[in-house]
Amino acid sequence: TAERVTVPVELRYAAVALVGAGLLGLGWMLRRKRAAYALILQGAGIGVFYLTTLAAMKVSGLLDATAGFSFLFAVSVLAAVLAVLQNAPMLAIVAVVEGFAAPVLSSTGQNRPIGLFTYLLVLDVGIVLMAWFRAWRVLNLIGFVGTFTLAAGWAQRNYTDDQFGVVQPFLIVFFALFTAIGLLFARRTLADAPAGGAAQPLASRAADTLRRVGRVDSALVFGVPMAAFGLQYLLMRPWELGAAFSAMGLAAIYLLLGRVVFATQPRGLALLAEAYAIVGVIFGTLAIPLGLEGRWTGAAWAVEAAGMYWLG
Repeated sequence: TAERVTVPVELRYAAVALVGAGLLGLGWMLRRKRAAYALILQGAGIGVFYLTTLAAMKVSGLLDATAGFSFLFAVSVLAAVLAVLQNAPMLAIVAVVEGFAAPVLSSTGQNRPIGLFTYLLVLDVGIVLMAWFRAWRVLNLIGFVGTFTLAAGWAQRNYTDDQFGVVQPFLIVFFALFTAIGLLFARRTLADAPAGGAAQPLASRAADTLRRVGRVDSALVFGVPMAAFGLQYLLMRPWELGAAFSAMGLAAIYLLLGRVVFATQPRGLALLAEAYAIVGVIFGTLAIPLGLEGRWTGAAWAVEAAGMYWLG
């Protein structure tokens, strides 16, 4: 048949995509009878959609970069919606990984920071919405790593000082979003954790403390400010004291966050407030050598050490 009949390549791709749609539909129909198998079918259907789009872009040239990028994004959104509706974290992980891979796989090498950061912002808002309904720690971590890895990769290759006005607002928004995700995760886990009384044996209290520590997403609480400050340090190159003031600003933000969380949120979130206070102290300590000479740095650190000793 292949020797005598020519099937247009567009129809071949359409047939493969139709198979993916069939797998997706069958998986949706079986979601109540055979949940695990249904999710496998849905994941296969999403994968067929994704690979078909990539092949149409990269192999056959049927789709330009804009159209292919739009299809890839639509497939990721579809997988995310299915994941939330069925409480399926694996589908959510597939959706987010595909979402972050899309700009890399569809890239034409052009420098378009506004388009890239706007797309990452849309992805991160979707992660925030999923974090509102589900405490999926792996998903939050993938979003954090994907966002700051792509942003740092772009900055290393393409950033120039005249793009400060474009990059700085996006960096602030990304920082705020992932800080909010860490708070949402803690609210959904720590707030429901049973609080042990002081009358409990020491071993029981220690075990309870370890369980509660696991409910704070330390990768976000500590990783987000570190990654954000790394990019902020790059943005502050033209100003002599820019990095010092940035570190002071982060210290003030986290100390204020710790105070607000401790004062307004359920008592189960006290551990998160303490973590915010630790981050604030770290950046306050870092601001000293960034802004002062060696002798004054030593003096300021000595005063800080005395204050920490008194606080302890």
